Amino acid sequence: MGKKHIEGSWALIEIDFMGGLHGRFLCYSINALDPDNRIKSPFTVFGTSHICYKKTLATAKHYTHSKIPFESTDIISITANDADCLLVNLLSYGRAGDYNFDLKNFNINFYDQLKNTPYKDTINHLNSSYNIDVSKTNSISRKILREYFKFNYIDYTENNILKEIRKQIYPIDVLEINFREFYIFDSYIAILDQVINRFKLDYIVDTEWYQRLWTEFINKIDAIQLNTDAFETLTAIQQGKSKSIDFNLLQESWLNARLEVLYNKEMPFNQEQYFSNTVDIIKYLET
Repeated sequence: MGKKHIEGSWALIEIDFMGGLHGRFLCYSINALDPDNRIKSPFTVFGTSHICYKKTLATAKHYTHSKIPFESTDIISITANDADCLLVNLLSYGRAGDYNFDLKNFNINFYDQLKNTPYKDTINHLNSSYNIDVSKTNSISRKILREYFKFNYIDYTENNILKEIRKQIYPIDVLEINFREFYIFDSYIAILDQVINRFKLDYIVDTEWYQRLWTEFINKIDAIQLNTDAFETLTAIQQGKSKSIDFNLLQESWLNARLEVLYNKEMPFNQEQYFSNTVDIIKYLET
């Protein structure tokens, strides 16, 4: 049997990540290098890897964001590029913590959805920015919520979640992994090989077993297609092509932000029902 990080006698590899960026999937993947740690499936009904199991090699926590001290120098940091701003936000709001936010109807029962979560500061920001007591109204006008999130996508460097990820700075050398690498099977396997080599784990990657695990993982991430749909819609507008639109609120906000940046024209504010086709957006931009 190979070298192990046994809890209590050997420090576990510590994975630092922002909620939604697959830290616990990586954690399970590392622990599963030891076949004794493999469970039938680590996935919840939400597609996250939160089902409990014994950890002997790695653990994953929001160390930086929850101000949790590290217990070792064996650290992995999951990062993201600014260009993936929308995808990061879709993952964070759509999957983190199994909060099950209804992003398609995010404005409905908005207060009840966020009040007991790490995203509750958004409630205070809305109250101060729009003079609305969301704790009393519970739901909020879709146009206001769309506008609020729009400003979070105008300048990616100022995006709230990306700013949090950039706080993951360490006084020692750590293994940095961009979350996008999980979405390509060969890159995913390369990460596991890198972990084995860096932390001197005496295991080999069972590629066939990990292929099944990865396929189940990737098929549960709706945010990938939502992100693709948003970018394809933006491209259709730029090319003057017709494409139907059926977005959740974050996609609507992101698209409005990108259009304002590209065309230097403010998108409509008094619009509860969003555009249903790119043709209508093209006509608006041309007026």
